[in-house]
Amino acid sequence: MKRRCRQSGYVLLIVLVVLVIATTALTSIARSCLNRSARASHLQRGLQIRWGAIGCQALVLAEPDRILRAHEKAIGEPTPVMRQTIQLGGLDFHLLLGDEQSKANVNHLTKAGDSAGMVEALQKLQEELPEPLGIELSNTESATPLPARGSTKVRSFDQVFRNSHPAKLLGLDNHADSVAGRVTFWTNGRINFRRAHPDVLKIVLDGVLSHGQVHELLAFREQSPHASVADAIRHLELSRSESRKLSAHLTETSSCHSLWVVVEDETRSWYRLYVKIDTADRSQVFAW
Repeated sequence: MKRRCRQSGYVLLIVLVVLVIATTALTSIARSCLNRSARASHLQRGLQIRWGAIGCQALVLAEPDRILRAHEKAIGEPTPVMRQTIQLGGLDFHLLLGDEQSKANVNHLTKAGDSAGMVEALQKLQEELPEPLGIELSNTESATPLPARGSTKVRSFDQVFRNSHPAKLLGLDNHADSVAGRVTFWTNGRINFRRAHPDVLKIVLDGVLSHGQVHELLAFREQSPHASVADAIRHLELSRSESRKLSAHLTETSSCHSLWVVVEDETRSWYRLYVKIDTADRSQVFAW
């Protein structure tokens, strides 16, 4: 009788051990399935966002200037940046279309080797912004020295600004004017004077025109928003050498545009920047 009880106890113990092992195994399998499901969902979301962004790029950057002109007509004033939100597959895609030709090219803000001049110009460009960014020149993107006039040594925001997170660059927190709306790295340095912010024109034309002439140019632009550079030169009554100098800095057309695509869900945010230069075969793409 005692032997039977002892055997029954062993059997019960073995059964309990088997149950514990089975439970542990099932828990591990369930956890693995959940992890795989989460990864699959994340990959699916990432793929959805990627193709959604590519679709936005193909649609918007096909005729960016036409879209900007239509937007300007609707709001009644020129603007270097247009903001729009569309919904694709249940996700909000925040689009920011920009005329890069209306922004100050960092590589043209200073004379060769004078990084202090670049810092000073960038600080002045941000004086009126609600949230100016700290400036810290670095070689994050390149091992070449910074900067050189007319070069493309500075190629990205993280080479210039201490906090180059896209949300800060774009002013997404307050939907206001932003660093990304005033600074570029991809143009030939000439400014579309019809769209550029007054502060951008003042910085770019520093040393080209006097302060009084810049103010006169801005007043003329306000009175004649569709005027050409030639019209502006005639209005300012510049000498031949002054006219050539100003013509080298201004244009009324744009050959470089950008499109920021921002997508947010409950866990994270995705940022993509497409830069289209008319003379290039394909857009440059930056992703965060």
